[in-house]
Amino acid sequence: MPNELASIIVFTYNQEDLIEDALNSSLYQDYRPLELIICDDASKDRTGEVCKEWIKARGSFFDRILYCRNETNLGTTGNIHKGIGLSRGSIIKLLGGDDLLAPAAIKNGARFLEETSALVIFGNVIGFEWDGKSFLALETEPKLHTRRLLSLPPRRQFGILSSCSSIPAPGALYRRSFFEQVEPKGQDTFHVPDWPRWLKATSLGIPLVYRDFDAVYYRSHTHGHKNAAYKEKCHRDVLDCIEKLIRTNEELLTPLERMAVWANRKKHEKLLAKRNFEAQLYNAFMTLLKISIRSSLYLPIASDTAARQHPGSALELPFKLRIPS
Repeated sequence: MPNELASIIVFTYNQEDLIEDALNSSLYQDYRPLELIICDDASKDRTGEVCKEWIKARGSFFDRILYCRNETNLGTTGNIHKGIGLSRGSIIKLLGGDDLLAPAAIKNGARFLEETSALVIFGNVIGFEWDGKSFLALETEPKLHTRRLLSLPPRRQFGILSSCSSIPAPGALYRRSFFEQVEPKGQDTFHVPDWPRWLKATSLGIPLVYRDFDAVYYRSHTHGHKNAAYKEKCHRDVLDCIEKLIRTNEELLTPLERMAVWANRKKHEKLLAKRNFEAQLYNAFMTLLKISIRSSLYLPIASDTAARQHPGSALELPFKLRIPS
């Protein structure tokens, strides 16, 4: 049986110094057929020029390639959905313009999607830092307690995720039908696409599943666009998510989980009001509740396996990264 078309969707904004590395990582996927969609969220720097030059030099590697620049900034969520709408693949991999796709990630993820009949699979996300000389691993996610979370029934996952998400979104590989069921009309949030996505999926009975393969190398660096205005939109996204996705499914929550949701809502209301001390108090209360809710996920089990990449260990890539400017 021939492979299904897979789509790599790279979403980017003002990443002229980083986007070429992300695009180069997509060349080391031994999977066909493969398309590459690049969504530029109205960048103000040379991101678009770098993408077009790269496509001219290497675009023939793909069965289909497309660069799209938004006329206005749609935000992270809108930019991602623009890319999904432009893509044609039945398998979808989202990739931030500052991250790297691990070699063979598409092939391995597609195999697990087929074996499990899941609509979404999570692989390993390996944090890294690059100083122009050393390519070193930081933390590998998901951590053990999150891997356990990703083995639970979906309604149980919903309850645990209702206060916050520890799932590393860059590791996800999707079937198109996931978005058709979970986000048929897109999302209402501006900069927080992942947490509401997991909540909606699990409330519908769609499980979030982990398998042990390397999906993405996640770059550790300063995000220049994450200023006060960005953070304010994120706080509003969280409150919108609580109102539309959690409070409408409160019957799925335990009393402790409902209390944690309340504390999280109060925290973000106080942050919007610039009452940071009060926000810290609610956050401390929520943290205690989360520990109680997730306590069973932290208990040691004999079959536990450690992450294969350890902090400080050297990583290898089949291509050279750009020297930081």
